Amino acid sequence: MASKSPSGLSFVNVSIAVLLTAVLVEAVFRLVVFKEGTMYQNLHHGLINGTPGYASAPFLNYVNNPKLRNDRGEYQVNTMGIRYPNEIEIPKPDSTLRILFLGGSTTFGDVDDDYPMFSAIIEDSLAGKIRSIDPRFNKVECLNAGAHGLTSAELLTHYQFRHQYVEPDLVVVHAGANDAFCYCDVNGATYQPDYHNCRRVFRDITVATDVDKALMHSRAVAFVLIHLKFSEYLETTFEHNPFFSFRPGEPWHPLANDSLRSAKYNAFHNNISAIVKLASMREADVLLVPEVIDSTFMPEPFNEVLPRSLRMHCGFLESIAALEPNATYCHLSTELFTKDVFITNDDGLHVSAKGEELKAQMMEAAIVEILRSRNEKATHPL
Repeated sequence: MASKSPSGLSFVNVSIAVLLTAVLVEAVFRLVVFKEGTMYQNLHHGLINGTPGYASAPFLNYVNNPKLRNDRGEYQVNTMGIRYPNEIEIPKPDSTLRILFLGGSTTFGDVDDDYPMFSAIIEDSLAGKIRSIDPRFNKVECLNAGAHGLTSAELLTHYQFRHQYVEPDLVVVHAGANDAFCYCDVNGATYQPDYHNCRRVFRDITVATDVDKALMHSRAVAFVLIHLKFSEYLETTFEHNPFFSFRPGEPWHPLANDSLRSAKYNAFHNNISAIVKLASMREADVLLVPEVIDSTFMPEPFNEVLPRSLRMHCGFLESIAALEPNATYCHLSTELFTKDVFITNDDGLHVSAKGEELKAQMMEAAIVEILRSRNEKATHPL
């Protein structure tokens, strides 16, 4: 029997050594770097499922990736980029009450959370009693059209170019925080009153391709890919992300003093007003819902500058509702949103399951009043 040559044995030995080293490195990355609760583990789950999964779209900046699933494989986003477990019928059946929810991350939520967002809670609650509220409807659809980071500029373009065509009977706008961020992101002369500089907040977001997802089954390769291709996801803290540089700059900046900026020149006021007017043209009512905030949780200068900016934007929502006949302001009882309602180690804006329940209860009460008023007008027209 011929014996193996020294070179052949050397190749086998090197191959075994490389394989064992790769296995060891992979084990270290799985057990140490990507262990439960670490940034890399959370980020890896996000990218492997396309979460947060964004796709670029003309006029819209970016949209949710269609057919997005959570880490349990459950369908979360339909082909229209709306967070809803089913495809929707267009044109809308007359017997279906369709409610469209517009907003940012506090509306969309996280697809990997194990509790429902307020939109889903409201749908479940209204489903069993809609006929007693308005007999014209026997089905309720609450479509969550939120997406992370959207300002009123995106809310307007998304509604104008996409969402108005799903024919909602009621549009719920839960907004203000992302616009408040924009007011605080100044660094001297970077702030623009129409937010066009801030529409590029997520300009570097990269969606994982099928090849990326295949390679990222290896945590060691995933670590390299994250740093080479998805490094923007690593800059998520207030200290590292230049977006969170909250310092009122020049004297002309609206937060340089305590006065509200004139609604005539305020982009948030004008964008939300435009949504209300567009909805009115399609005979839809609008519910305007302010954001809630736990300012004590935020480090300086969040707990001074951002709440002031956010209060200004919430005030604009209330003033729009007072001016527009088809708009209603939903007051959230802020005293109920105690510190324990907010997600720990977050930014003081996103709430837990308890917070989603509170939001759902208050919004549903306002929605029911709107529906009853609509039914009364339909039953007894002037």
